[in-house]
Order: sequence, then structure tokens, then C-alpha cells
Amino acid sequence: MIEIKKRKKEFVECFNIISNLVIETDINFSNDKIYIKAVHPSNHCMLMLEIKSSFFDNYNIEKDCIYTLDMFNLIKILKIVSKKDMIIDSSADKLILKNESSKYELNYFVGSKDTRETPSFEYENNITLTSDEFFEQISKALVIDQIGEIKIVDGELFISSKSHMISGESKLKVLKVEGQNNNSFFDLSYIELINGIKNIFTDIEIGFSNELPLTIKCKNDDMNCKFILANRIE
Repeated sequence: MIEIKKRKKEFVECFNIISNLVIETDINFSNDKIYIKAVHPSNHCMLMLEIKSSFFDNYNIEKDCIYTLDMFNLIKILKIVSKKDMIIDSSADKLILKNESSKYELNYFVGSKDTRETPSFEYENNITLTSDEFFEQISKALVIDQIGEIKIVDGELFISSKSHMISGESKLKVLKVEGQNNNSFFDLSYIELINGIKNIFTDIEIGFSNELPLTIKCKNDDMNCKFILANRIE
């Protein structure tokens, strides 16, 4: 059984983000955390999220289990039951979500353990900045075009985009920049799918290069998140 009282909004936001990426995915429940890997159908990007047991007001999982859940219906239920203190439990074939006045049951399939290695990359360029700043500038670049350029020039970070009629560039306020001048092109619309990260994590760390995907990492005491996006040729 899992009980959530204080951080219901953050919990729902996690699944809002995941539902933007996948229709359904495996939710891994273990005795110390919930782990989710969501791979976009295009295979251009993926998100890995770990919610530690310390996040919850009460967390008691007797044995490890993997449930494949429909994200659309899960979000609908979460938005209802999260208006009050929420309890998550399970039966033989259903996930149970309830509060003091409502109870919903969502059918699940028994998922299988993902034995694939989690991608990890070493970057010469690592940038730390606030999540608000990053996603605000991504949204501005998307006004012009879906494909944008992220670059480091002389220790400063820029995001730019252009179309046939207009081009624009924004300099971001960064907390730390490590690395030399570099630039890469990405489909910014995939980054926009995880915009809700700014409602959970204050700071993010990004890494990129011409030859490697973009990696966005964020963490706090109770959660770890990593988003990986393939780069594009200009």
C-alpha cells in the first residue's frame, strides 16, 4: 500500500509527463522505489524516472511487481483521487486508487522486467541552470520552428531556431557551464513534452555534443529523472 498526502501534485505531474510520451508503459514497484522507463513511439527520446519510498507518507510494498498501465485512464483517475489524501493498492488484476470518498480500479497487465542497459553518456559540455529558464526558452524557440540549435559559445548557452521568414536566438541564464564551444540540433517539440519537469525540479543539468544525444538530468532528495533525446542533422 502507498499513501500520498503532502506531495500529491508532484506525483500527478510525474504521470502527466509520462502520458505525453507514451500511451502505456511498465510501472516497477519495489520495496524502496517506483521506477518508470517511458520510450516515445518514435524512439527519438526516452525518460527514466525514479520515485524513492521517502517521497511518500507511507510506502509498503511486500514484493516487487511490474504493472503495465494505460496512462490516459491512469491520469483521469489520479486527477480525481488526488484532490484528497490518496491511497494506491492492488488486487489480483487491478490497480486500486482511492481516497476517503472515491475508489477506482484500473485493469493492468503483468509487465516483464526490462533487462536492457540504461543509456549513459560522458559529455565534455555540462550545463546547470534553472528548469524554468530552460523550458521558457525552449517554448520561445518553438514559436519559430520545431527544430532548434543548442550551443555553447565562450562559456554562454544559447538556444536558437529559424524558418524561411524569421529567426531568433535567446541567451540563457546559467548557474554553471563546463566545456568548450559546441552546438547541436534537436527536435524541440520532444523537449516540450516534458515541460512539466519545471513543476517538480528546480534545477536541471544538460549535456550535449555533436555526436551524442541531449541528456537532461534532474534530481532532489526523493526523485531522480533522466531524459535522453537523439540529435538532428541541421
